[in-house]
Amino acid sequence: MTKRKEILSETEPTQEPKSPSDTGAPGDESRITSLKPSSDPAGGFEHTFNLLPNEPQVKSKGLDLADLRLDQNFDFMAPVKKVITHVPVRRPSRQTFFRIHPDEDQSLKTMVLEFEEHQETYIVHPSVYRWVAGVAVAKVLFLGITRSSDLFILPVRLPDPDGRWEPWSKSLMAGAEIAKHKWVKIVSNRGQGVYETFEAEGNIPEPDWPDDVTFNDLITIAFEDRVIDTPDHPVLLKLKGKL
Repeated sequence: MTKRKEILSETEPTQEPKSPSDTGAPGDESRITSLKPSSDPAGGFEHTFNLLPNEPQVKSKGLDLADLRLDQNFDFMAPVKKVITHVPVRRPSRQTFFRIHPDEDQSLKTMVLEFEEHQETYIVHPSVYRWVAGVAVAKVLFLGITRSSDLFILPVRLPDPDGRWEPWSKSLMAGAEIAKHKWVKIVSNRGQGVYETFEAEGNIPEPDWPDDVTFNDLITIAFEDRVIDTPDHPVLLKLKGKL
């Protein structure tokens, strides 16, 4: 009888582990997932443990390629063309490299009036020359372009009827002539009363002159509302003290 009791004792289920290291912290049953009969011939039960606590599934960080795939119709990527709506009449700043169009037909010799009160340049129509004597001068208007492809009109004063040059104008004309073939910047030297011309040291590509707009169009844009063509033009009336 004693022998039979010992056998029964050996086949009793093994008790559940009590160590915290086996079951996790008190009250934390996330590591225990199942309790099933042991495969051991001696009987008992086995615990199956999670190696990691239960956590929400991490969402994939991958990109949704369907949203990024290029559509068959991608006309929106076609190159755009700059529309010229403004052409300033000015001399470039001392830090700006520029070129002058080399063609003679891209320039205009005309009478110009500088309205200093508003710092504006006006073209004078030949029909009113006699009303602007002493305030208008003969200038040549050159077409220029900067490295950023911005167009501008450079006015340079011509010599007087006797062929005498004013030093500022003569040195500016010399710089404009060089700019027809090289990138230059022009800096004023007030001590000597002239403009100094500096050539660019780098190998800058040739300018991209627009081929879809004429010089006539550019002059029209530049002087759209600045043409003195009547004796009672507001600028002339102001210069005469009548307005």
